[in-house]
Amino acid sequence: MKDSSKKIYISGEALVPILMKIPYQIIGVELGVSQGNTTCYLASKLSNLKKLYAIDPWCQYKDGVGKLGGFTERIAQENYEITIKNINKLSDIDKSKIEIVKRTSLESFTFFPERSIDFIYIDADHSYHSVLLDLESWYPKIKKNGLIFGHDINVTSVRMAIIDFLSDQKIDFNKLHILKNYAWVFRKEEYKC
Repeated sequence: MKDSSKKIYISGEALVPILMKIPYQIIGVELGVSQGNTTCYLASKLSNLKKLYAIDPWCQYKDGVGKLGGFTERIAQENYEITIKNINKLSDIDKSKIEIVKRTSLESFTFFPERSIDFIYIDADHSYHSVLLDLESWYPKIKKNGLIFGHDINVTSVRMAIIDFLSDQKIDFNKLHILKNYAWVFRKEEYKC
């Protein structure tokens, strides 16, 4: 018999208190969905969420970071099926907030107009090159004062890509905040007072 009391790990749990403060309907993108735990958590907890685009190719790949490994085709397919099952457990209202996009990050960003997204959550390929490409490709899609979240800042390749991106964009490093579960966030542009 399975232990139903086992807590499911939600890598993006720390996003909710921040996103709930936004006083209007928001549109977000999640890069790297895996089994949909964060996807479903955001959809069920955020009453102000209009649409969450859950982007993941669910295909075999080798992550550029050795300890994280990547996925075989079988595991990727299992993760996709688990994601669909998890979404189907949600209420109809919460399900309607999610749109699955079965593509890579770089195949997907061209479908979004510039400054059309309120937030992004990056938790896909953890290699330096991939994280930097995700930041560079998706940054123009974020609205002014939008939020760029991610996961696994404790992984050297992720941390170095963030540091280099902030430096290239001339964004003050003090704007980067570390959250629970190794999540991180910075705002695209600060309000000018």
